[in-house]
Formats: sequence, structure tokens, C-alpha cells
Amino acid sequence: LTMDDEEAKTIELTVGQLGWTLDPDALYQAALAAVADGSYSPVTVELTAIPPDDADIQEAYQALYSEPVEPYYAGGTVHEGSNGYSLDLSAVMAQIQNAEYGQHLSIPLEETPPEMTAEELESKLFRDRLSSYSSAHTANTNRTENLRLACSAIDGTVLNSGETFSFNQTVGERTSAKGYRSATVYVGSESVEELGGGVCQVASSLYYAALQANLQIVERTMHMFAVSYVPIGLDATVNYGTLDMKFRNNMDYPIRIDAWAEGGTVHVRLYGSNIDGISVQMTTTTTNVYEWTTQYKLDTSLGAGYSAVTQSPSNGSRVVSFRNVYAADGTLISSTQ
Repeated sequence: LTMDDEEAKTIELTVGQLGWTLDPDALYQAALAAVADGSYSPVTVELTAIPPDDADIQEAYQALYSEPVEPYYAGGTVHEGSNGYSLDLSAVMAQIQNAEYGQHLSIPLEETPPEMTAEELESKLFRDRLSSYSSAHTANTNRTENLRLACSAIDGTVLNSGETFSFNQTVGERTSAKGYRSATVYVGSESVEELGGGVCQVASSLYYAALQANLQIVERTMHMFAVSYVPIGLDATVNYGTLDMKFRNNMDYPIRIDAWAEGGTVHVRLYGSNIDGISVQMTTTTTNVYEWTTQYKLDTSLGAGYSAVTQSPSNGSRVVSFRNVYAADGTLISSTQ
């Protein structure tokens, strides 16, 4: 019989008692034999032991088991974590098997505290600038407003350890109701006007800052064309519903995103706790250049013999980028493509 005490995180168990049974037909036959031979002597039949049913310790354990919860930051406050509870099931089963029938056992689960306290977390919260990146933008009123709105949407976002940032989820759909305006975007191999044009600069600046902060990149897609606001090969394009830029806080402490657009520049800064004092240097190498060629498309709206340039040419490139992580003493820890 098992009984769990959830408040005390203890499995209370009483080992059952043996039961007994006999073969009534064998007893009757023995009695008949004693009468038949005239002895009328006492008769004996061996009883058969019936052990108690096995208790489901696993079910009781699962009801009480829990992982420790680390302290976390939410709503501008650091919240205390909580202990986890577990036990060595094989040792408990050995203890039960060696117990006497009817013996009561009280099996407390082992307490596992979180790795840090709320006070320790608060003392290190957002104390270090993990990375920063600023990118100049063109003087276009519509595009500038789109940049401002996207920066405002992500500014102040906090990611606890293990959480993933999604640009599309945080910024949301770029609609006129939110104030977004039409500006140039890349669609396939062409430049067109769409609502929210320019927000890729915010996504790229944040992507570059996340790389510099040594955060885990979860999702990223490059543009069709090279952009001017981040080093070549280190951009990120986004499109609500199809293309997202995501990164995960793979550090032990929360990180905060600061983002704003002013004075013709998009600014992104990431704050957290750089306990080990690491630093990151991004490097890019252009390994090949593909020269442009002229392509002609039939346009019946033009008169015979006339042509017009619809898109300025640019060369293509193959670029290899590396994230180089250095220890506090300057030793190279890793170089990842």
C-alpha cells in the first residue's frame, strides 16, 4: 500500500501482511480417511501463503517528482525559484524488499535546490553590455517610420535563460493600422514597394548583435541582394508569416534588448551577464564574385526598337562568415562558420 504526502514530499508505505489459504477438498478427504479407518485422529493440511500485491512506487514517485526551477525575471521583478525533488528508485526498491511484513516505511524525496538564488540573479542582472550594433539608414520618411516602429516593438524585450526570441512574433504583422508605411523591399529578384519596407534593417542589426553576444541562432535567412547596413554575409531578411529571425538565450542569465532609431541610425544593444568575460569577433571573406550580365524582357508597351533599364545591375558574391569566440585572456575558444 502506498500513500504519498505531497506537502512533505514523502512516500509513506506500509509493507503488507501475508494471507493464507487452504485446499478445502484436501481437508475433507483427510477427515473422511480418519473416519473410515476408525482412528478419528486429528488431520493436518498445509496452508498456502498469499503474498500482498506489489505497490506502485513509480506512480507515487511521479506524483511527487519535480525539477528545480531557477529564479527568473518577469514584469520588472526577479522571482525566487523553487526546489526540485527526486529519489534513487533502485535504492528504495531494495529498502522495500528488505523490510519486514507489516513494517511502515517513510521515504522522503531528496531536495535539489536551484543553482542560484533570486538575490544572486538580481546582483548580476543586465550588468554587462553583451554587444551593440548601429547601422545608418537612408533618409526616407516612410522607411524611417517603419524602422522606428519595429525598434519600439522589440525595445525592452527580456529573454530568460532558455527562451527564444522571434522577430515576427514580437514585432507582429506590419499593417497600416499599426502605422507602417510603404517602402522598398526585395521580393524575389526585384525591388517593390510594400508595407513595412525597411524592417529587415532592424532584424539584421539585431541578428548581428545576437551573433556578437554569442547567442544561439535558431532561424535566419539572407536577402537575395547584398545590403549596405551590415557586413556582407551577415544580414537577415524577415517577412511576416514566412521568414523569421529567431535566436535563443543560451546563457544562464536573462538578457535585455534595447533598440531605437534616431539621427539616421538604427541602434541595438544587448545587456546580460558576461560571467566568463568572453568576446566575439565576426569575420567575413568573399570567396567568389559573379559578374552581372544584361537580361532582356519583352515589354509590348514600348515601341519597336526602344528599350529601358528596369533594374540597375550588381555583381553576385559567395561569402563565408565566421563567429570567433575569445576567452577573457584573448585565447581563441572557437571559430564557427
